[in-house]
Amino acid sequence: MNGSKSKAELLELIDFAEVMENFEKAGARITPTQIALFGDALWNGYLAAKRRKSRPMSDRERNLKKTVVDGVRSSFADARLFLSFLAAQRTPKLAWFSKKDLRRVVTPREVAELVDDLCHLFGTEYGELILEGLRLTYEGRGERLTILRTINYGSVRPNEIRAVLPGMRIPEPEVG
Repeated sequence: MNGSKSKAELLELIDFAEVMENFEKAGARITPTQIALFGDALWNGYLAAKRRKSRPMSDRERNLKKTVVDGVRSSFADARLFLSFLAAQRTPKLAWFSKKDLRRVVTPREVAELVDDLCHLFGTEYGELILEGLRLTYEGRGERLTILRTINYGSVRPNEIRAVLPGMRIPEPEVG
């Protein structure tokens, strides 16, 4: 195959099945059809990176993508509703829902990882808003937050996007 990988070889190389299984264990609601869509999308991106013929999405895939994106949007809206509800409660000790309930759903580490993933994908577009939110939070407590930015890219290009699926190894494309 002169250095080319098949779709099955690529998905095996990046432990795709295990990554999807780990997301399901962590509570992600994902159907076998959606898993297949993600696999096809990774394969198509790999082909495009290799400058080989990739294909556009079919109408069926486009509709499935819309379902996935709408589900993510709905999940974020649910989370915002829950957070707003917690913040609005005046007597936490008598509340039916508490911060403990939220901590059972998401850990501080998971929030930090989500923020990290968003910043890596979108850079300053999200980073500036996150820093402003942190500044306002600390100022609301009477503290001053000073942010010192150090730019040291080393061997990483500033516009490089890393994989956002934890544990997934994305092989470098073989240009040929």
